[in-house]
Amino acid sequence: MLIIFITILSLLFLLERAYKTRTETKVLKYSNCLYALRDELREKVIQGDINKNDWVFDYLDSSITKTITQLSKISFYTLLIIYLIRNRDPYFNKAQKHLERALKNPKKATIKNIHDRYVKILDNYILDKHLISLTSLPFTIWLTTKGIYKNLTKQATEYPEFSTLYDYCF
Repeated sequence: MLIIFITILSLLFLLERAYKTRTETKVLKYSNCLYALRDELREKVIQGDINKNDWVFDYLDSSITKTITQLSKISFYTLLIIYLIRNRDPYFNKAQKHLERALKNPKKATIKNIHDRYVKILDNYILDKHLISLTSLPFTIWLTTKGIYKNLTKQATEYPEFSTLYDYCF
């Protein structure tokens, strides 16, 4: 009986270790994607495609950096809780609208493209990190039909917990 108990504990330990290693690998993979995106953003400034004095550049550059440092803390459930809290925050909504207006400017097509890729990287990270739980929950279907999931990942790049939008927007 003791051997069975020790075997089960050992298997649980190995399973937990494998999951942790898998998660650390995903964080490293997506951190590298974000570093590459930030390098591309800075390269566009050097080439003159983006104005270095533009607040959207400052926001995007510092937000990508902040996201990299917070990536291990970002999860679907964290984003859902923040979404429910921030959804009714008038200050956040004002900042978000200000960013949307700035990104609609045709002169900022390059920076909008980088912002869209930033959102896509975060979206892929969340799906990759939670693939099993997200595909097995009927809850996900409800979130998708309500359009909440799309907003979760898009707004994740704007939440003060993971970005610097408040620092540069106003």
